[in-house]
Amino acid sequence: MNRKGFTLVELLAVIVIIGLLSTIAILSMSRVLEGARKDTYVANANAAISAARNDYLINDASKYVWTLSEVNALLEKKLVNTPFGGTYSSGYVVRATDGSYGVCLSGSSAAAGGIALTKEENLNRSSVNITSAVTCTTPTSQPASIGS
Repeated sequence: MNRKGFTLVELLAVIVIIGLLSTIAILSMSRVLEGARKDTYVANANAAISAARNDYLINDASKYVWTLSEVNALLEKKLVNTPFGGTYSSGYVVRATDGSYGVCLSGSSAAAGGIALTKEENLNRSSVNITSAVTCTTPTSQPASIGS
């Protein structure tokens, strides 16, 4: 007899191969999405620094710290929701006496991400912490420089 079609073993092999390929694709996409979210966090931090720098240059040359609410008042697109799904709970931009700027942004939970106080030129994907909560305590005096 000449039967046409696939055997059960052939169908199972195809299903297993498709499952493996889709698993690899999903894992790759999750890494790409995490990288994009970190890049967005860094872009938000840079926007906060730019807003503070403009405010310093235009309005108040004696100011050295801008809270998250003050930064949001300066920005057209407010920093409300983090790229990781939470909200920004606290943060600030600080200008050191050496003229450097730093930023600290904290999400509402560790899963929402955060950036500990980081110097502007050192902001990158590795600055974003998504494994533990970041605490942003607004400085009470102007620092001489921003550490990292």
